[in-house]
Amino acid sequence: MGRNSNSKLLRAWLGLGCVVLSVALPLGAAEARINYGLWEITVKVQLDGTPVDNPEETFQKCITSTDLTPGNNADSEGCDKAKVTRKDDTINWTVSCAKDKHTMSGNGTVIYSGDTMTGNAQFQAGGKGMATMKMKLQYQGKRVGKCQ
Repeated sequence: MGRNSNSKLLRAWLGLGCVVLSVALPLGAAEARINYGLWEITVKVQLDGTPVDNPEETFQKCITSTDLTPGNNADSEGCDKAKVTRKDDTINWTVSCAKDKHTMSGNGTVIYSGDTMTGNAQFQAGGKGMATMKMKLQYQGKRVGKCQ
């Protein structure tokens, strides 16, 4: 094999490499599939130690790049979302709340898929002189339009 053959082989490998990269890069660098806007979120709460589930609650929330968790912000007084992390379409968070003598802490995960979302969370609530109550939440959501 002469110098010309090596040069042709190198160009062929480089060409093949460019084709592979042009296909692989868009897949790896794909934008997460969270469609920001107004979402309708249904949450089902199950309290440990109770024989029946509580009724579902449905509310609307504006999901933005800075507020990706499904909690109803109307009930967030005294609460701190200490850690919110995002990896692609998955959002994880921890929260702790303290109001008067009551405390609550927990964590959750939601996964967005375009115009739909599912997730769950676990919380413990209690306070001085009170028994600890454990809750499990299940979230389901769908995008219903633009934020107002």
